[in-house]
Amino acid sequence: MSPLTFHIRIHSFTGAALACRVMGTKPFILHSPINCGETHGAKWFAALLAGLNNAWPNCQFEGAIDCTHHTGQALSALESNIAHVIVGDISADAMTSLRAIALQKGCHIWATTMFDQPRADATTTRVQNAMMWHDMDDHFLPEHELEKRLRAALAQL
Repeated sequence: MSPLTFHIRIHSFTGAALACRVMGTKPFILHSPINCGETHGAKWFAALLAGLNNAWPNCQFEGAIDCTHHTGQALSALESNIAHVIVGDISADAMTSLRAIALQKGCHIWATTMFDQPRADATTTRVQNAMMWHDMDDHFLPEHELEKRLRAALAQL
């Protein structure tokens, strides 16, 4: 998937299922909640992805789990074959090791800085500027509102 692939952050199975239903066969990257590695665990997110794959076999998505600075959860995510693992403040040695393991498993390690909002005085363009991003807000909005907002975001592409 390219950097121009649509990215959707979910907070529950409800939001993830809605994303699959609305996206259909359009490729997208399904992001876990922030710090999911610690709060929910890599195994929870892997099970959610497996459930989605079973329910929507034609849906084209990859998972991206946010593990912040939890290298143990990042390792668990790689062991669970989650395609993209997002890490933050970890040592350079740990990052090198995680990237080597990810390469062996066909996965990717992404730094959280990839998703930073650009500063108003920034002189360089980050990948994030090209990302099409939508947060489902499914932890507090009703499903009909979630669908309306997702469809509106897709209409702007």
